[in-house]
Amino acid sequence: MKGQVRNATTFRPVGISEFKVYADITTAPQPSSNATLTSLQLNGEEIEGFDPSTYSYTYVLGYNDEIPEITAIPATNASAFVVPPLTSDGSASIIVSAEDGTTNRYTIQFQRSDATLDHVVLSAEKTELVENELVPFTLTATMEDGTELTSGSYTVAYKVTATDAEQKGWVKFNNNGQIEAHTAGTVEAVAEVTYRGKTVASEPLSLTIAAATEPIVVQFYDKVSVTTKLNTAPVLPEKVTAYVANSFARELSVQWDSIDPAKYATYGEFTVEGTVEGQELKPTATVLVKDAIAVQQISAVTPYSNTPTLPETVTVYNSDGTTNTEVPVTWEPMSVEDFQADEGTIVPVNGTVNLDGTELPVVANVRVTSQDVATSKNYAELQNGYELPFAIASYTNDVPESTDRVEKLNDGKISFATSDAQGKNIWCDWKRNAGGTENWIAVIIGNSGAVVNRFVDTVKVGFYDEGASGGTQKPSDYRIEYYTGPMDFELPEAPTTALGPNNPRGHVRDMVDSPLNDDNNWKEVSYVGGKPAVKTGEMMEITFDPVETCMLRVYMTPTGNACLGVTELQYFGKNAIAKTDFAVNAIKVGGELLADFDASKMDYTVELSSATVPTVTAEATNNASVTVVPAIDANGTAKVIIAPEDGSVANTKTYTIQFHSESTGDTYPVEIAPVDGATVTSDLQNAQEGQTVTVNIADIAEGKQFHSIAVADANGNPIETTEVVAGAQYTFTMPASAVTVTVVLEDNNPGQEHLLTVTYSGKDVSLWVDGVQQNFADRVNRYSVHLKKGEEIALTFKPRNDGREFRQILCNNEEQSIRNTSEYLYVDTMGGMDTTLEFVFDVVYKGLLKQTIDAAQKEVDEGNTEGLLPVVQEAFETRFQHAKDIYANKQATQTQIDAAQMDLMLVLHFLDFKSGDKDYLKYLIDTADAIDRNQFIEAGQADFEEKLEKAKKSMRTKAPLRMKSMMQRRRSLRRCWHSNTRQI
Repeated sequence: MKGQVRNATTFRPVGISEFKVYADITTAPQPSSNATLTSLQLNGEEIEGFDPSTYSYTYVLGYNDEIPEITAIPATNASAFVVPPLTSDGSASIIVSAEDGTTNRYTIQFQRSDATLDHVVLSAEKTELVENELVPFTLTATMEDGTELTSGSYTVAYKVTATDAEQKGWVKFNNNGQIEAHTAGTVEAVAEVTYRGKTVASEPLSLTIAAATEPIVVQFYDKVSVTTKLNTAPVLPEKVTAYVANSFARELSVQWDSIDPAKYATYGEFTVEGTVEGQELKPTATVLVKDAIAVQQISAVTPYSNTPTLPETVTVYNSDGTTNTEVPVTWEPMSVEDFQADEGTIVPVNGTVNLDGTELPVVANVRVTSQDVATSKNYAELQNGYELPFAIASYTNDVPESTDRVEKLNDGKISFATSDAQGKNIWCDWKRNAGGTENWIAVIIGNSGAVVNRFVDTVKVGFYDEGASGGTQKPSDYRIEYYTGPMDFELPEAPTTALGPNNPRGHVRDMVDSPLNDDNNWKEVSYVGGKPAVKTGEMMEITFDPVETCMLRVYMTPTGNACLGVTELQYFGKNAIAKTDFAVNAIKVGGELLADFDASKMDYTVELSSATVPTVTAEATNNASVTVVPAIDANGTAKVIIAPEDGSVANTKTYTIQFHSESTGDTYPVEIAPVDGATVTSDLQNAQEGQTVTVNIADIAEGKQFHSIAVADANGNPIETTEVVAGAQYTFTMPASAVTVTVVLEDNNPGQEHLLTVTYSGKDVSLWVDGVQQNFADRVNRYSVHLKKGEEIALTFKPRNDGREFRQILCNNEEQSIRNTSEYLYVDTMGGMDTTLEFVFDVVYKGLLKQTIDAAQKEVDEGNTEGLLPVVQEAFETRFQHAKDIYANKQATQTQIDAAQMDLMLVLHFLDFKSGDKDYLKYLIDTADAIDRNQFIEAGQADFEEKLEKAKKSMRTKAPLRMKSMMQRRRSLRRCWHSNTRQI
């Protein structure tokens, strides 16, 4: 086309804004706007996490990796253009264009990772080794960038595999860069190096170890030290570390010399030599005989009617002079009644510690006081940084438009103002159209965020009152109750905001299943001088007998339809004031005052005329604690540690007594087993064999009395005691070993019941009490009943199955007299303590033996035993008499009973035996077939069945049996019969 003419030779320009071509259609197609990818691949694999709607990706390249080929597949009719990264840590762009010109850009950010461990090389100075040789080796760990790692920057494990035929070869790679050639053979070694989480193994290193031609020579051994308790043989190691000349250290088996028990019968050290095969040099072991010999004693003070808080741990003193601090102590249960005593009364609380199996008694002497007390802190007050203590209420008016909050009950702000402008700060139970409802408030006591009990004897409460015309008035009545329910109750949830409305802690009544809503878990206090009348305008103080609890509630009855309000709730108790000083009145050695004793003199020397170590005691004022650490021998040192009631270390005094004796006789310790409710001492803490030791029993607690004393040597054998003063003093002669003295107390309250426990095997016997069989006890093998002291114990035992009888009965390992083998009656009187009776019954069955004896007697009565062959006559008479003797013997075992019955039964069938007569063999077979295999153990049954089948085969043969064949079958069956042991 041409434009319009401008002049004769030129034309004007032509412009086209749009050009459309149509071919047999009425509308043009709508171009696509989809500018996304359907796939994005790196080196032919989909990039991790690909999604068409995700436009940014990160790909980490290995240290030596090249940038991968990028393949982008666009949506239909879209195009994709890839702009690769310029550097290995650059980014690639993929521009996708849709038909309508819409574009999207995808990016892949590449990151080059740091170099990692690449390869490991393990090499040795040489690969041909000889047993006991040390050969240097080299381990090289190289990174991808060529850097060699320094030793110590990685971990390495060496795996050695024997490749010789016998697979005996073995080497060790030590930390000094050396291969230790231990055993001849061939091996392959691989080093596995781990660095920054990646593990790489070396190629196998092959080593050949030739047998040594010279024996090793040990230059020295590692020190061996073991510890053992008194009279306990030490456990020495089976191997020792030996250092060999021009070779490596190794573990060698050692045979220790036998040890004289006398060496570990006293405290101290001794050495033991050992022998290593092929070595002249002998290893030695040092054995330390030590044990706990004393424990820190405690003194404390507590307010009247308060149980004291005693330490959870104490210090234990050992025989070698060392100590173990913070050893847990278990105290006997305490009750408030124990400490409702006169002013100044000392109440002993017994406890025990257990250190490595050694149990020692500890006593806390607790002084009761009503005078040396001070008011405690407010247990209800909020603690900074802790959730507890916090206040709770049955109901609270804490709607958003109200400023009444339950947490104001223990925030420390006391205000009786009647308006917010004046500083009103209260809890209130106002509720629209619902005044006059009883409600309660409380504070849960806590310490370091945990619910705890405290002794409380005073509650202070600030009742709020707006006057006679006000909507909130003081209660018409109230009561103080303390919580007695479970301590593991669910704590009410905290508010969602610091002072937000609808605080769950202000609506405990809504916690339907909470024990806090169970009135049975609350008990009213006993008011001192009566319950005070309600007053307001100031904090009202209510005092009562001390109670131990984790919370107290004020339960309030409103005045008419008025609401209730409280500004503050406080709890107080009493803290006892411990004494800080004391005076030492005396120190005694062997019951005699220490010569030249002066409380200001701390060190003493005492000469002894024998090797016996006397007992040391001390007396001090002001309830000071006295701990005596005894000397372990006649040339040892005793310590007396006296601490004030408040436990002040600065005011603690330690006295030492150095003993000296020329006597060298062996002494053995006298150990007193812990006993609750009495003080048991011996005049000698260590004694020589043959010496007389006196045991004193004192300070028996009220409600208890002496029951028994027992002395046992180191092997548990009883030592005879002599009564000097019944229940108070006893003596015994010291054996050549340590002894343990055990004193048992019992209750002397005749109305107090105690538990009797009886154990036995209900499979063997049945128990009858008062004529009634104890079926349940028979099933569980245990019978229990509570009896008062002095009540009769009557237990009847009968064999469980008919035809059985008692052969032997043990009660607590003591054999009982059996008068009636079919019924045993145990009769005793209940003591003043819990008692356990352990019965063991040996039950036998003689029924089959009795039947066989009766059959034999019938043969005699009918004259069938006359005119027998001499050999048969002798056998019958001998076995018949033996069977009768066994039957009459109450001590015969089941094995003896079965053997006698079988012998007699077999000989009975020889009475009319003739050559060729198979009647006897048939009887044997019938008897064997009738045997109940369930009565016998499995061992030997197969052999029995084999012999029985042979007998049956002989029975089926037509040839007559001779005596010799009959005897062979008899012996064969009999041996098999007895190869199975009867189970009763």
